[in-house]
Amino acid sequence: MSFNLRILNNSDSAALRALRLQALADSPANFGADFGRESLQAASYFADKINHPDNIGIFGAFDGTQLIAMMGLQRDSGLKRRHCAKLWGVFTSPAYRGQGISASLLQMLIRIARQQPGLLHIRLSVNARNTDAQHLYLRAGWTAYGREPDALSVDGEMQEEILMTLKLVEDLSL
Repeated sequence: MSFNLRILNNSDSAALRALRLQALADSPANFGADFGRESLQAASYFADKINHPDNIGIFGAFDGTQLIAMMGLQRDSGLKRRHCAKLWGVFTSPAYRGQGISASLLQMLIRIARQQPGLLHIRLSVNARNTDAQHLYLRAGWTAYGREPDALSVDGEMQEEILMTLKLVEDLSL
């Protein structure tokens, strides 16, 4: 099956809202955001996410017109941290998992990240129980550099996160 991969634009805000809410309902332990709070947000909130000034992009995979996978890349805003970006909001609709969509989307994101002037690495945090996601990142070249115990509290259960980084440039003395 062939899927269309691209950076989301304003016309995708309703699709982003739908998939983001599905992600928060389906996998609450994998996100810092809360379904209850985000479900109250208007479409303009999701358009603002797409247009955030520090966003390099929210990357999406489409099956026809349906958004089925997403991940965001946001550059740090502080002057001393502009060389860093954060991968966030990674989710593939359950019916589409196991087809390599997230891996393809991640490779697209990394390719575009490498084109950003002065961007040296991407950070992420992943739930320690989400071994499928951890393997995806490790296969793409990420390395773990730490753990955050009790990073999230989901329905009273503490969740540990693994912190990972991907160097985009080998010589960081730039």
